[in-house]
Formats: sequence, C-alpha cells, structure tokens
Amino acid sequence: LYCGDRPLRNTRVRIYDVDRVPGDSDDLLDERFTDANGEFRLDGTTRELTTIEPVLVVYHDCEDENTVRFFPIARHWFQL
Repeated sequence: LYCGDRPLRNTRVRIYDVDRVPGDSDDLLDERFTDANGEFRLDGTTRELTTIEPVLVVYHDCEDENTVRFFPIARHWFQL
C-alpha cells in the first residue's frame, strides 16, 4: 500500500466475509498491519452455506486523513 510515493507503514488491514443474509453477521477473517514496505498478507477461514464475499478494509491516515476504505476482492486473489 502506498500514499503517493511512500509506503503506508504500520497500517491496519482487515479482511471480512460480508454476509447479506439477515441475522448472519459479517465475519472478521484476519487482521494485520503493513510492514515497512507497505506490504501485508492476510489469511482466514470461515464456514458458509453460500459463497464468501471477501472485503479488504484499510484503516489509514494518508495525507492526514483518518480514513477507512473498503475494497471488494476479486475471486482470483483467494483460494477456496
């Protein structure tokens, strides 16, 4: 992850499985912090009756903004 041309160091990243079924809450699959290069790896497991819908959540302060960004993840980025 980068903010302009500098790595986002020590930035909280989470991966959730978003559940659209009423009464089934979203599942936090993993949470980590980026390294000195802005890199990270998230791993997680869950049991679902439907296909999982992973979402990457990034908590950052790029350009002095305390911001949370949500990114749906394409299926080719994870293994089932």
